[in-house]
Amino acid sequence: MVEYSLSVDNIFVFVLVLGYFGVPARYQHRVLFYGILGALVFRGSSSPWGRSSCSSTGSCGSSGAFLIVTGLRMLRATEEEWIPAGTR
Repeated sequence: MVEYSLSVDNIFVFVLVLGYFGVPARYQHRVLFYGILGALVFRGSSSPWGRSSCSSTGSCGSSGAFLIVTGLRMLRATEEEWIPAGTR
């Protein structure tokens, strides 16, 4: 049940992102395909690096802090700061 609810959540996020960037319907499949493929490649390549760096240097705290600061900055940003490149 949890897996299905997360899948529906991902679909909702995909629809929001594609709508925000104004991707035409004929290109949405291609964008999703390459986006998911790229995410798998990057996740696969960064997972071993992340595990080794956390265990050897203790850098997990700084990575977590970076994510928290980024999230807070996104929360405070005004709409003008989030205009996609090439649409101005």
